[in-house]
Amino acid sequence: MHEYLLIRNGYFYRPSAKGYTASCAEAGRFTKAEALEACANTEDVAMVRADKAEEVAPICTTGIAPDADLAKDAARYRWLRDRNLDTIDRGGVFAGLTPENVVLNGEDLDLHIDGEMASALWNSGRNAR
Repeated sequence: MHEYLLIRNGYFYRPSAKGYTASCAEAGRFTKAEALEACANTEDVAMVRADKAEEVAPICTTGIAPDADLAKDAARYRWLRDRNLDTIDRGGVFAGLTPENVVLNGEDLDLHIDGEMASALWNSGRNAR
C-alpha cells in the first residue's frame, strides 16, 4: 500500500496535517483514503505518492506554488494510469482504446495519449493552412 503526501500552497503538510514543511523527509504520510478526503474537503490541496515526490516542496524548486487544478488533474491521471488491467472485468473506471477494445495503463496509456495529442496537434496545424 502506498503512502501519500499532501501539498498546499507549494508546501508539504506535516504529520497529522499540523503545519507545513518544505522537506519531503519531514512531511506527513497519509493513506490514499486520507489523501483523497483532504483533496475533496480542502481547497487547493493536492496529493502525490510519497515514492514519486521530490525531495523538496514545489515552492522551493520553482519559486511558485503549484496550480491546484493542474495538481488535481495530475493526481487523477496517476490514479487512472495505475489502474489494474482487469478493472474492466471487475467494474470501475479505466482507460481504453477503441476499436481494439483493450484496457490501457502505465506506459502503454502514456504512449497512446502522447500519440493522440501529437496527431491532434499535427492535424490542427494542417487545417490552419
